[in-house]
Amino acid sequence: MNLFSSTKLKYFIAVMEEGSVSKACEKINISRTPLSRAISDLEFCLGFELFTRSKNGMIPNQCGIKLYNRVNPLYSELLKIENDLKNEINKTSLRIAITTEIPDSILSYLRNALNKNNINFNMHSIDLVHNDYSALQNFHDIIITEGNEPPTLNVTEFIIFDIFMITSNSFPKKMSNNFTVFHEFSKDEKNISIHKYFPYPTKMQPFIYNDIVSIMEEIKKGDGILISTAPFVKIIKNNDTDFKITKISTKKLFLETKAKTKEINKIISSIVDSFKDLNYKDSNNDLYN
Repeated sequence: MNLFSSTKLKYFIAVMEEGSVSKACEKINISRTPLSRAISDLEFCLGFELFTRSKNGMIPNQCGIKLYNRVNPLYSELLKIENDLKNEINKTSLRIAITTEIPDSILSYLRNALNKNNINFNMHSIDLVHNDYSALQNFHDIIITEGNEPPTLNVTEFIIFDIFMITSNSFPKKMSNNFTVFHEFSKDEKNISIHKYFPYPTKMQPFIYNDIVSIMEEIKKGDGILISTAPFVKIIKNNDTDFKITKISTKKLFLETKAKTKEINKIISSIVDSFKDLNYKDSNNDLYN
């Protein structure tokens, strides 16, 4: 959670309590590199070393022992306050963290699934690059990430969803040489592998749902294509048949929780079940069919 203490201090305390870097890494579920770097950064900020390094590892020196004895009681009290706050929050709603690369239509579908099951929840985005994942796990009931591999070994379930390309029926024969690729992904997802299909440069642009009518008109005219997921594709196909739907890739959502209670596991199972019939089946697998 780290509301009242820094990651550097957390790692320092862990090494002192566990007696070695390897045991501290195992306890807080991170690799040696970020932990060792955090300890070095802390020493740099303080202006003196806390450990004596050798081939056998790191041994706390007098400065390290003195600092630990001073800050540990305060650190323990701060952790207690954080845990009390977390428990108080958990009494009112389910805390769900999502990573920023998950498409908006998938998030909307997820919210609807939770609402249908009358689940009181609070959902917000997280940045795994700049956050302590262990602290995020302690604070949130469920963490949902997108990727090819799970972020840790504690993943409870995973969901598969497809990425589709929506084009005009005349695609690719009648396309302008300067068309726009509209998409609903974060900046990190702009490298989605679509350029291999086109012999000329394309412009990537996140689309706004308020502008979807004008975007669909551009697609019909051959001035654009849209990259989205099954929930949005189904809406388009149910209301208009003037489009060609092509599956271009498959993604995974990983659902993770440290609070493996019956209630949390039941909620995760309901989320997974709601996605089973999601993917759109009536699509091409080849752009040039």
